[in-house]
Amino acid sequence: LIFPVWKDRKSLAVRKTTGKKWICFFAVCLLFCLELKAAEIGETSGQAERYDSRLRSWQRVNQGSEISFGERVRTGSGGFLELRFSGKRYIRLAERSEVELNGTEEGNSPRDIAISLTRGRIWASVLVRKIRRGSMKIRTPVALVAVRGTQLDASFRRDLGELQLAVLSGSVEVAPPEMIEGPEVVEGPREIEPPREITREEWMVLVESGHLFSITAGGEPRVLKAGETVLGNGWVVANRQRDLQVMQE
Repeated sequence: LIFPVWKDRKSLAVRKTTGKKWICFFAVCLLFCLELKAAEIGETSGQAERYDSRLRSWQRVNQGSEISFGERVRTGSGGFLELRFSGKRYIRLAERSEVELNGTEEGNSPRDIAISLTRGRIWASVLVRKIRRGSMKIRTPVALVAVRGTQLDASFRRDLGELQLAVLSGSVEVAPPEMIEGPEVVEGPREIEPPREITREEWMVLVESGHLFSITAGGEPRVLKAGETVLGNGWVVANRQRDLQVMQE
């Protein structure tokens, strides 16, 4: 007479435990799905689009819509597009530019941003100083850029394989693109005093505020003092003003 009662209690305990496991499973799935949302569209103007993989075509984006990891966005002639990430981090595309939002080595999390600059010009802002190292990375075929508390103007010419970076505040680490997979140990990072050329064997460098980094495919990287034409052009001035606005939001 006692055994059936004991069995029922055990079955009830098993059902309760199983139910808790299913609740935890669905909670983890929900959290994972939310984390796949990488960014939100901020201000746009002109031709600003995202690639819809289901329709296999480019579709216009609207302010406030979400962008997930793995998606691509672009601008056309006269276009502008702002991507807003968590932690006061922003990527803005000038006209005729395209980027892809990637996951990082640490996983697909809004805390860890990596984008591929396919072509064109972008502005990158990390406006919170105490965010952990390596929280934003910009990938190109010729270099990998690790952005810290920074304002950065970057342009990549796909036809020439040429990357130019102008650091307006903070600093960035620049390394060879093969270091994305980390197959070999490279000494550094260390600051290179401009102006001078640096060899490909030593070119994991720290580019400080007020300096310009450039490299072409198969060429040697260079770090130079940025002039007023770089630091004070209209694109730079407009983005610094925009950063002041978003810091007050």
